[in-house]
This record gives sequence, C-alpha cells and structure tokens, in this order.
Amino acid sequence: MVDRKVEQLESDLVGLDNPATVEMALILDDLNWYPLVGSGITALAQPTAEIGAGAFECLLKRLRGDVGPVRILDFSARLIVRGSTLGNCR
Repeated sequence: MVDRKVEQLESDLVGLDNPATVEMALILDDLNWYPLVGSGITALAQPTAEIGAGAFECLLKRLRGDVGPVRILDFSARLIVRGSTLGNCR
C-alpha cells in the first residue's frame, strides 16, 4: 500500500510543469505534533510497537538458548499524507 501511494506521489510530481519548484517534507515516524505544523507534515509511520515486540521476542528466544539462524522481521510502514506533500508550491 505504501508503494502505491509513493508511486502516485511520484507520478503527480512528474506531471508538473516545473518539478524543480516542488518542496516536499517526508519524515520517518509519526509524532503527535506533525499534524499541527502548518498544513501538516507527511510521515512514513513505522509500527514501533510491533518492531519492539518482535525484537523482544527474538531476544527472549536467544536468552532461552535458541541457536537457530538469524531471523529477519519485515514490518510494513504506513504513509500518512499531509500538507507537506500535497503540492503547496509557492
């Protein structure tokens, strides 16, 4: 889902007469105050609770003697589009 939204954003920028004039802010993580800044700051929100729980589970397994191969945990981020990427050009 994030990839589709990013692709849409890219296609919107390509369609502009002068994409060099576009200012965009995209920040990792989504803090409570991002919606309060101007028209809002677009964020790529990471599932921090799930990441922490997964890391803790891996740690507990190792502490209990698990010697299996390294696990790779993959978590999906969520794109939260706000005013900083909605084409508010000067």
